[in-house]
Amino acid sequence: MNPQFTTEALPAEPLASWVPVLPAALGLVLMVWGLMGLRSHLRVPLQLLGILVVAVLVRVVWMPTELHVFDGHEAEYYDIFRGERSISRGSVMLYPALQWLYAGLGQLGSHSWLLLSVSILGSLLSIVATYGIGRRLLGVRVGATAAFLLAIWGNHAFWATSAYNVSLPLAMGLVAIWGLLVCADEEESTRAAALASGAAILAVSMRIEIVLLAPLGLLLFSFRRPRLRRATLGLLALGALLSGIAVALILSAGPLPGGEERQEALLSNIGHLGFWAPLDGWVGLACLGGAVLGWRRNARVTAVLLLFLVGLHLAIASFNDAGFRHSVLGLWAAAILLGALADSVTGRLVLAAVSISVLLH
Repeated sequence: MNPQFTTEALPAEPLASWVPVLPAALGLVLMVWGLMGLRSHLRVPLQLLGILVVAVLVRVVWMPTELHVFDGHEAEYYDIFRGERSISRGSVMLYPALQWLYAGLGQLGSHSWLLLSVSILGSLLSIVATYGIGRRLLGVRVGATAAFLLAIWGNHAFWATSAYNVSLPLAMGLVAIWGLLVCADEEESTRAAALASGAAILAVSMRIEIVLLAPLGLLLFSFRRPRLRRATLGLLALGALLSGIAVALILSAGPLPGGEERQEALLSNIGHLGFWAPLDGWVGLACLGGAVLGWRRNARVTAVLLLFLVGLHLAIASFNDAGFRHSVLGLWAAAILLGALADSVTGRLVLAAVSISVLLH
């Protein structure tokens, strides 16, 4: 070969660190704009305020937060917060949206509690969203009961005091579902669509597994038979597009880990229900009892929530590192199903025992 026609291959230039976070930035704008138009829906009832007080006590007093140690990927986020690690293009191991968020917080102070407060607030927001979702699907009593169960659920509370990408993205995913329900039910469909789209973009920008909530949210949305304006449809389509772009940018740094071990992991984990504790025991049976009561009120919603939990378990089982942080994605749905027990005297007695069990798990 003639040497004058040979050229050395140049190394591929990595994406600048600000590129993968662009969808999240646009999502934040959409979410804020949507919230500004839904102020009448943001009043916190006294009942919910009491539940949030309980949630704070469980997360700050009950949990041994003084023993918290930053390790694994969480330690890398902590280094970014303290300015000891620079922001990178990110990946599924170090999400760009969280890198920018934590780096920004680090400009305000260096105490670890400032970092953990983001997850605590995210945890409280997911409780509020669960209340809103449960109220719209099965009534105020079910929504309040579900919110209370989530407030004291040990697994949910544990991740509220971790900088890992669990608490905040889950909150964004649940806000997106609540926004879809408001979009279907209320006249402010345009602002609600903006909220749902923005929250969905932020959710997948901080944790790709949140896409597992998408089919459930869209089904619940379709059950309301919404009449949508063109602007509303356009905003929802924009949210779907930007969410897809956010996922593609994150995966451009490398695929999800364990991709070649899905089948082996599924066969190994499918029978393991330990990370659903205490749903792997009698509390799980109580959940089915609640589903029976909820079936009378709205059979389609109850069926979809049950199918979601089954599908989520199968998805979790296919991860080679399946654990408690993955099951958190479904605890809110289980709480809503259990919340239906509040409609009967016997069910309320069962709920008292369930509450103790979930607090210890």
